[in-house]
Amino acid sequence: GYAEGTGWGDAFAVWMLKLFSRFGLIVVDPRDARLKRMTADITRAAIERAADFAHALVNRSQELVAADY
Repeated sequence: GYAEGTGWGDAFAVWMLKLFSRFGLIVVDPRDARLKRMTADITRAAIERAADFAHALVNRSQELVAADY
């Protein structure tokens, strides 16, 4: 359960780990400076391609609606 003094982010991570423990879920702290350095190129590329991703999402959503999903 929730431990007094635990921040919301940490409490949520613990809850997610318990909820999905049988699936081998990995939870990372996005505030971790090492993680930010390791993923900077990926994050930059995602930001630069955000419009492409949004367009693809809208198209796929329209396809699913047309297929009665």
